Amino acid sequence: MSKRFLSVLIILVLLALVCVWEQISVDKYLNDIYNQALAIENYVDDITDVNAPELQAMVDRLEDSWDKHESMLCFIINHKDIADISTEITRLKSYSETNQEQDFKATIKVIIHYTDAYHHVMGISLQNLI
Repeated sequence: MSKRFLSVLIILVLLALVCVWEQISVDKYLNDIYNQALAIENYVDDITDVNAPELQAMVDRLEDSWDKHESMLCFIINHKDIADISTEITRLKSYSETNQEQDFKATIKVIIHYTDAYHHVMGISLQNLI
């Protein structure tokens, strides 16, 4: 009986470690995207030309970071939710290239909202263990 108990305990500890790793990874990746999106939003507040080369470089870095993190996040977060952020980043790039300031500002706010909301959705819980 003690071998079974020890085996169950080891499995539960391993599951808890996986959940903690999952939470740390999601926080790290989403914080990176969130901080970059905030930097873009702050930069846009001071300019009217969203087609500026500096801003396009920031958007390109955001897209590159997202592409790098997206495959890992697909294992952890619902793929539909991840696709929403990808869609908004694509829109952001398009609005920057066509110099649509209001749409650009609205889209960056949506990206910030999504990344902030996913922090709350992906909290560690007993349901994640089961």
